[in-house]
Amino acid sequence: MGAVRAEREALQNDRKKKVEDLPKEALQLYDRCRVARGSGMAHLEGEYCGGCGALVTRNDVYAVQNRSRLVPCKACNRLLYL
Repeated sequence: MGAVRAEREALQNDRKKKVEDLPKEALQLYDRCRVARGSGMAHLEGEYCGGCGALVTRNDVYAVQNRSRLVPCKACNRLLYL
């Protein structure tokens, strides 16, 4: 049990270091969605959100493909990624 606790603490510390460089808005959106839905991100599957199956607009698909901005699914708010 002690090894699991130590590994968990190490992972939490690693996460803290990595999120320092993320935009605050993105982290807040991710955390809210993760708590509410169990996952803060969803894979973009063609033109559909992999989390909820909602159709994603062509403009949002383009933005995800080009990484020009963060794109939350309009139905479930998960951040979309490729």
